[in-house]
Amino acid sequence: MKFSEKTWDWFIKRTGLVNNTLWNSFHWKKYLQEEQKKSHGLIGYDWGDPENPKDPYGNYKQILDWLQTGISSDSHVLEIGSLGGKWTQYMSYARLVTCVDLFEETFDFLNKRLGDRLNLQFYKTKGNELRGISSDSVDLVFSMDAFPRIPKKSIQRYLFEIFRVLNRDGKVLIHLPCQDIPFCRRKAFTPISSQWIRKTVEAIGFRVPQFHFDLIKHGIILQAVK
Repeated sequence: MKFSEKTWDWFIKRTGLVNNTLWNSFHWKKYLQEEQKKSHGLIGYDWGDPENPKDPYGNYKQILDWLQTGISSDSHVLEIGSLGGKWTQYMSYARLVTCVDLFEETFDFLNKRLGDRLNLQFYKTKGNELRGISSDSVDLVFSMDAFPRIPKKSIQRYLFEIFRVLNRDGKVLIHLPCQDIPFCRRKAFTPISSQWIRKTVEAIGFRVPQFHFDLIKHGIILQAVK
């Protein structure tokens, strides 16, 4: 059975079923479809401009600088939640970019938009796993705006999976929700604490983790090394 967007919005508001894979798949697929109808071509920019250090949501330029600094001509980059390619487009120096998302429509769009200048491969996830990606095969895992409404257990599983697929000395640069931040509480993002994030990241085995709490307004940025 298919629901209209209005019916779906009413349902999730009444039930609170927002922070889950089904909602994410429905919402972002619909978002991509609607954004493609617009003339500006800036899909995802209502959630930040990667080249703007004074974006309303925070210093996105710093995140972009870290991303590009972590990429070389030999790099295999894995991006979780590629959507319209807002960040993917800046990975052109990489040897290979693996785009991970919940639905194949985004892969078709990315291939048409960026396939002529990036070596892309695609993996459709169930929302908490990277089973199709070989262990010790990735140099950098990147993600922005994909984790805020992923369930807590799925975030934990993703972190284990990220650790598995990274090469030794591979790096992670991802955006996570955090209930210690007022914006995340107002938006009812998945309620994980900074203490839980630190404990989980360290228990998995990531080295030299850095947690940036003031860089963006809607979560934290985690940098770490395997």
